Amino acid sequence: MKIGLCLITLTALLSVRGMAETIKFKNGEQLIGQWKQVQGGNLIFTSESLGEVTVALDKLQSFEPSKPVVVVTKSGQEVREQLSRLDSGSWEVTGGNTKQTLVAASVDGIYRRKPISLRK
Repeated sequence: MKIGLCLITLTALLSVRGMAETIKFKNGEQLIGQWKQVQGGNLIFTSESLGEVTVALDKLQSFEPSKPVVVVTKSGQEVREQLSRLDSGSWEVTGGNTKQTLVAASVDGIYRRKPISLRK
């Protein structure tokens, strides 16, 4: 009971700070934390309880970063917007009124989108 309450509290705190994201595995398990990048068919994810873990994408049921990302294709194209992983294993990038589906094999890496600095 205490562990469950601690996990709920931790999840709430991370959510408030905008850092918590959930990855769902095909076996029903979930992991809460912060993703770093996707590269080579793996997701690099950091959780409070496990530290940094590498998860094979084919083990995931869902992964949807809460903030816009940068997807770099093997041809060097950069696509910047919201991302979700489809059941087929492809990636769907959505921005404004457009949707683009990227086959997983065409993606070189997915990275957190850094805020634009407005310094003068």
